[in-house]
Amino acid sequence: MIATREGSTPMGKLTTYRDKRAGLRAHAAALKSTAMTEAKLAAKETRKQAREAHRVELAEAKKRAKLEGKNADRKAKREEKRAEKQNKLDRKAAKRDRKAEKVHAKEERKTIKREAKILAKDRKLAEKIDAAGRKHEYQLAEMELDKLKGTSWARTTCNVG
Repeated sequence: MIATREGSTPMGKLTTYRDKRAGLRAHAAALKSTAMTEAKLAAKETRKQAREAHRVELAEAKKRAKLEGKNADRKAKREEKRAEKQNKLDRKAAKRDRKAEKVHAKEERKTIKREAKILAKDRKLAEKIDAAGRKHEYQLAEMELDKLKGTSWARTTCNVG
């Protein structure tokens, strides 16, 4: 084998500029091909990673939506319970108010009856007083007549005689 400046060749010939250029072109093409393949693989990997990230993002969004839905359901249940409890308290308060109103009305009727009895008693007493006053007037009138006649009032009223 004969050594050359560029290196040894398999055939032992000197490499020409054209050969060297062709080798470089082939090497560049091979590098380019390798680079293209690597770029294609990298792009493919990037797309795969993007799809995976998108899938993960969708799964997380789905989880969040599910969780938000559950939270909304819980919140709605709490509101429903709160409304039901308030409704129950309102019904109790209304019942208590009706009871109190009933008691108040009963007391009012008792008061009216009591006042009516007192008025009736007063009226009866007034009638008695009026009747007694008339009787007294009658007795006074009789006394006057007796005086005029000369008889004693004491004898006529006390039946002494």
